[in-house]
Amino acid sequence: MKKIIMGAFLGCSFASLWGQEKFDSIPKMTIQEVEISTHSFLKRNVSSIQPIQSIDAKKIEMSMSATTADALLLNTNAFIQKSQQGGGSITLRGFEASRVLLYIDGVRLNNLIYRSGHLQNIITLDPFALHEINLHLGASSNLFGSDALGGVVSVTTLLPKFSMEERFKWTGKISTSFQSVNQSTQNHFQISQFNRKWSFNTAVTWSDFGDLKSGRNLNHFYQQDYQLRPFSIVRNQGLDSIIPNANPYLQSGSAYSQFDFIEKIAFRKNEHILHHLNLQFSNSSNIPRYDRLTEMAQGTPKFAEWYYGPQVRSLLAYDRVRKNESAYFQTTHVGLNFQHVEESRFQRRFQSNNLDRRNENVNVWGTKAWAERKNGNQTTVVGGDVYLNFLESTANRTQLSSGNQVALDTRYPNGKNSMHQAGIYLENKYNWSPKVQSQWGGRLGYSMLSSQLTDSIFFKFPFSSIQQNNLTYSGNAGLAFFSKGMEEVEQWKTTLFSSTGFRAPNIDDLGKIFETAKGNIIVPNESIKPEKTWTTDLGITRMSKQLVWETHAYATLFFDAIVTSPFQYQGKDSIVYDGVLSAVFANQNQRRAFVLGGNSQLSWRITPHLTWNIGANYTRGRIIVGDTTTPLDHIPPLQISSDVNYHVGKIAIWGQFYYQGKKDIRDYLLNGEDNEQYAPAAGMPAWMVVHLKCRVALVKGIVVQGGIENIFDTQYRVFASGINAAGRNFQISLRKSF
Repeated sequence: MKKIIMGAFLGCSFASLWGQEKFDSIPKMTIQEVEISTHSFLKRNVSSIQPIQSIDAKKIEMSMSATTADALLLNTNAFIQKSQQGGGSITLRGFEASRVLLYIDGVRLNNLIYRSGHLQNIITLDPFALHEINLHLGASSNLFGSDALGGVVSVTTLLPKFSMEERFKWTGKISTSFQSVNQSTQNHFQISQFNRKWSFNTAVTWSDFGDLKSGRNLNHFYQQDYQLRPFSIVRNQGLDSIIPNANPYLQSGSAYSQFDFIEKIAFRKNEHILHHLNLQFSNSSNIPRYDRLTEMAQGTPKFAEWYYGPQVRSLLAYDRVRKNESAYFQTTHVGLNFQHVEESRFQRRFQSNNLDRRNENVNVWGTKAWAERKNGNQTTVVGGDVYLNFLESTANRTQLSSGNQVALDTRYPNGKNSMHQAGIYLENKYNWSPKVQSQWGGRLGYSMLSSQLTDSIFFKFPFSSIQQNNLTYSGNAGLAFFSKGMEEVEQWKTTLFSSTGFRAPNIDDLGKIFETAKGNIIVPNESIKPEKTWTTDLGITRMSKQLVWETHAYATLFFDAIVTSPFQYQGKDSIVYDGVLSAVFANQNQRRAFVLGGNSQLSWRITPHLTWNIGANYTRGRIIVGDTTTPLDHIPPLQISSDVNYHVGKIAIWGQFYYQGKKDIRDYLLNGEDNEQYAPAAGMPAWMVVHLKCRVALVKGIVVQGGIENIFDTQYRVFASGINAAGRNFQISLRKSF
């Protein structure tokens, strides 16, 4: 796959800039941008009934976000956890990782090994090639399928564009940026060649992040240093040595690099039919698992090495779009796609001679089709999708002194592993009057999982395969009321939306054979069922030419949640594994829970040059245990963000204030995914930071951008994270458009 992608890179013309800033000195031309993979129900607009939030490319560019995970923080409805600098696990409405669905250009990224803990797959999406991010909040399985329990992050990358002429035109940009807090450089290149029928678009980004510096000044809400990096480990002549860090605020062992590439080729056969090819590739260096490198046992580090191997994501997708206003279905869309993902984990305990490697190779084949019909006051979408997932799990142990390799237990069963999902869905929106609109829909699907254990070196299971089949289903219904009518600008809008979500068990849930710690072993349990959620959302929006204020309150019920808990294997609660008597655990449907919350956003255009935005998000989640409740994990504390945007002529200034409340230890799910071991004893303290950015357009399409993040150099850590956040950060970027 890598050879195919690099061949395309050399053989194709390069990609485009999606659009110029209005103060760029580039001759204007008639350009049409084309949205490939989105129907009306997936876009945020005035008539949206399900809560959807959007982050556009211009705001991402102004924020100078280094990764797509960082870009999500521009909306307070998203929360990001990091176990390492190369991290970014998304939480939406109290659900994280495999319970949030990632979509890119209409293709689902979640695969059969997405885990329920913390993920970093979002960083494989190039932040310099984004057109828009849509956050679908609450249960969203009807249109998207499995995993959309808390919501969906739908990312659209750069759009193909066409001109009205036969002659090919060129646009593009090149940029370089630097950040002081990790001595990072990011270089990006885009170029497009297009005419009325063809569009060739390429984006390439090289990113190199050094070790991340923590803030030096004590947090106003917690007047103590915490989780600094006082030491590093070096290996010399087969022995590990602990050496003191000259700068304990420098989080040594957090550096990594990444390469991202996108190629989009579009062919407009005629005014009705468009063909589109989407090729993407992302490859990182080794990514150190920083939190594990800080763990101690009896006064010495637990690990000398713990890192993710190069994370590789490849995507090849073909889409055919047909639009004809006189046809029964005005828009039809058919797509085929293939993904290849490589992930690996390397770990070596302190003073150990053995480096353990576990590698996962995933291939996913997908197809989708949908058709949209607009008939008077009614809009209907019918569609279906199929995804075929295949996994190869391998492992070995390398003896560093000799270079010899021996067998090691794999993370997942070491035979053939597969998970296949198929579904059909319907979504309907009807305007009963200019003031009343309804929406309803349903999905019916089927999930099949198969896993084979071909090697029983470490434990002889009495079975050689695991099989599971699940019927899946979801639905939604909603109403919208407009005070003056859908076409009016100055009015109030009230929405009531109720939806269900499901997550079919994957290989990580069902087939993982994993030693969580010496003496604890997770074994397969093929009796688990899909997880389910039911969300009801009440929204109130005030709309005018100068101001938009939107507030939502919601409640989610969580059924059949899969949790790891003590289990009996063949009637025994302990088995001998790798020569050690080990307590048996397994994933089981044991948990019922609820999540309550609310969020509010206001955007006020005070003058034509000055805009103020403010947003807040609060979540509370509890597990139901008999007549009592206990904390649910993945629940972030209160978040508040406010920013001011001022632009006049060739100058734009953006300032942001961000606050996160305290997460008290009594609100943690202890020994869960909240990582209390990486927080102070009383829990994670509150914190606040201030950022300031400025952009100046010079001559001939040259733009200079600079900024200071965490102006007061505050030392803080985000809830559930295993690495301190960045200290004071000076940023500079130079961009040339042509």
